[in-house]
Amino acid sequence: MRIFPEDDEIKASKLIKLWVGEGFLKPSIAKTLDEVAEEYLRNLIDRNLILVREWKDVGKRAKTCGIHDLLRDLCLRQSRKECMICVPKAQCIDFEGEVNDDCFICSSCAKVQRMDLPQVQVASQSTSLSSILVCNDCRIMYPNLIRLRLLRVKAVSHMGVDIDFQYPTKLRYLYMNNVMPLNFEPTISLLWNLQTLILSFPIGANLPSEIWDMPQLRHLISDGHFDLPHPVVTENSMIMENLHTLANFQNFRCTIDFLDRVPNLKKLGIIRYEKSSSGLENLARLQKLESLYLFEKNVSLLANITFPTSLKKLSLSNCCIPWEEMTVFGSVLPNLEKLTLYRNAFKGAEWSPVEGQFPRLKVLIIVCNDLVRWRAESIHFPNLERLHLESMECLEEIPSGIGDIPTLLSIHLWKCSDSSVNSAKQI
Repeated sequence: MRIFPEDDEIKASKLIKLWVGEGFLKPSIAKTLDEVAEEYLRNLIDRNLILVREWKDVGKRAKTCGIHDLLRDLCLRQSRKECMICVPKAQCIDFEGEVNDDCFICSSCAKVQRMDLPQVQVASQSTSLSSILVCNDCRIMYPNLIRLRLLRVKAVSHMGVDIDFQYPTKLRYLYMNNVMPLNFEPTISLLWNLQTLILSFPIGANLPSEIWDMPQLRHLISDGHFDLPHPVVTENSMIMENLHTLANFQNFRCTIDFLDRVPNLKKLGIIRYEKSSSGLENLARLQKLESLYLFEKNVSLLANITFPTSLKKLSLSNCCIPWEEMTVFGSVLPNLEKLTLYRNAFKGAEWSPVEGQFPRLKVLIIVCNDLVRWRAESIHFPNLERLHLESMECLEEIPSGIGDIPTLLSIHLWKCSDSSVNSAKQI
């Protein structure tokens, strides 16, 4: 917790990935490391050691959190005393397109000092000294930093300029935020210990196909501006059993060959701008998939889509599916608990749900939609807990039957029509 600034609002998902990346957690046969981390976080919250700033899933899980100043001071003292972390296994890079004086571990520019560390030469397996900048806080946090070994990974900018990045060889968590598009070379796959890779780049960035040769990779996340290469499938292709998250990559094809290489995928995000063969009919092969985000402009491709019954969260955007087709989605998603519809995911003036479509739905979120009449009763959403409507300026009213749902805890409206707000007040 000491790496976060005082009074910082911390994303729970980031905290969990950092705990896993630093190797703080003991593996369990029955649970994944992320699930173990969730339990630890919940335990700290129950003891009031971690303060929840924002909840998700109606108070069941923390979305953002913080730490009390006194507890943070205790963490700082104990960390320095016990030297809990010897070398960095997490790295955050903010690259502005030119050489700067930021710390190569955390990108801080406060009181940096230069030090020489051994760098591995890939071709010869020998080492040479490389000069890097480290801030004061990182020098204190990592007392054995001098033992660190670096790996140089090349990338090429959109202007054709070679750019070198230096990573610790034992790196497990990497976040990169760049203001310019980059094309990474195959050497990035030599980060064999990497478990989490989060990329925030402008349009036009690319990863090499060797990204599929990283056996420890658990979370591969983009901001939606990355083209993910389709893997080269051979008889010796690696099965990425540890990959749980593959989120927000452009123009990705869900072929049978690829899906069979990621059998344990739990979270998938697909963004498709081009009209091409999508392979959405193969999604049912992902028997452990729990969360799916789909941005798809080619409505015809959605006609053959199949979902795994394990799906608990579904988010759709810009699909423009007729509301009449909602019956198809509901009938094949018996375990769906959260449905999010962004920016005209469904199209039309009227939605008439059918009984039995969403027996377990707890959260319904609709954003930027031209829906006018919503013909719903309590029997259509028998377990709904939270209703969130945003930018629904055409909606005439919220059905009065929604108020008869016994499990309903909250209705949230923002930038909606006056008539819909008035109907919500009467529920």
